[in-house]
Amino acid sequence: MEKKISVIITMHNQKELLETNLRWLNATNGKCRFILVDNGSEDGTGELLSTSGYDYILFDEGRQGYGTVWNAVIDNFELDDTIVFMNIRYIVGRNTLTKLADAVHHNMKTGIVGPRINGVAGSQYLSVDNVEKMLALEIDNEKSTIKSTYETVVNVWAGIWAISKERLLENGRFNDKLMTAEYVVTDYEFRLLQNGYPAIVCIDALAFDTEVESQDKNMYEADIINDRKVLKDTWNMNYFNCVPNGNLVALISEESETSFSVLEIGCDLGANLLNIQNKFPNSKVQGVEINPAAVSIAKCLLDVEEGNIEEENLSFHEKFDYIIFGDVLEHLHNPQKTIRYCKQKLLKENGHIIASIPNVMHISVMQQLLNGRFEYTDMGLLDRTHIHLFTYYEIILMFQQEDYSIEGIYGTKRNLTEEQEQLKSKLMELSENVEMHMYDTYQYVVKARS
Repeated sequence: MEKKISVIITMHNQKELLETNLRWLNATNGKCRFILVDNGSEDGTGELLSTSGYDYILFDEGRQGYGTVWNAVIDNFELDDTIVFMNIRYIVGRNTLTKLADAVHHNMKTGIVGPRINGVAGSQYLSVDNVEKMLALEIDNEKSTIKSTYETVVNVWAGIWAISKERLLENGRFNDKLMTAEYVVTDYEFRLLQNGYPAIVCIDALAFDTEVESQDKNMYEADIINDRKVLKDTWNMNYFNCVPNGNLVALISEESETSFSVLEIGCDLGANLLNIQNKFPNSKVQGVEINPAAVSIAKCLLDVEEGNIEEENLSFHEKFDYIIFGDVLEHLHNPQKTIRYCKQKLLKENGHIIASIPNVMHISVMQQLLNGRFEYTDMGLLDRTHIHLFTYYEIILMFQQEDYSIEGIYGTKRNLTEEQEQLKSKLMELSENVEMHMYDTYQYVVKARS
């Protein structure tokens, strides 16, 4: 029997998108029940909703947090077996809503389900740049005889996701102290996960984000600061790394069906390990994390134990093909001693360390120093919990002094301002034995063989 679907579509000052997407809603009419939510718009969105012919709710006293908004919808409407939450900016494939409903109910232990989307990292990444390509890919997928596949993840992207009514009622209300959809969903997924309901991605359910580059991040800066504090107080964690670092996983040079072992030090919530397990189903992955709160969540999905590698007393009896440090070495008191311990006790012969390490020589830091500043932050290059600082040469020297062979060192970059570009050119004129990438690179990713 086909599942009934309620689709809750939120918007804020997106009248033009609503006008465009109403045509899509009308074409889908009869397959789903739509509930349109205007979250404090000032551009006439509310007036358009009132004539749309769909169920709607207005927050006409200003923009509210997503926890408050979604709780109000639950309180005011009788919802169907499957509930999809999405922003008006998304266009879904012809059969995506049905596929999400099937995924929600395919297993009694399923929590939240997300589709693949352009502009999203990890298992949800969809490499398309327009709606037509997304729809064509969906048709190609449907011609395949392969059944729908699902991948377990730490969390799904908050722009569009689905849950069963049963699971929603069981898990309870959303945290109305949280403002952004991203953090409301993260908090909700942690609660689900602790009750045994992991998040999954339905690989052949597709959606397209029509505004992937246009969100005004400054508008939500105060909301993000608020939400990070609420989550830190709620879950006793400073970081919420729910998205895998693809640059680390990309350096695992194995065939997809190969059996090999991976240990991640500082695995946090386990996003990297889950991503490795999804890509290499025969791999054996294990993690160590110093924060017991993060371990309590990660161990719901993976083999993760609490521990501090600098105490050099990890309980593993086997050795590993790969050891991963994702933004961890800079937090250690003696990172060189740690990679020596790995070589002696934890790595197989010819095993690899793969590490991502922030670059303190990045032009944004140099710019601060030249202006007499060195301002620590909660996250980023000058994270106040960093103990060691690294440049390109210091990374190479550390591994070489412990007799590792560096097989590759790569850099990730971020857009620079015009002022930073000019400063970089001036510094290059003054510098000796320096290459341009040493100022450009935000983070280095290194692969070293024991």
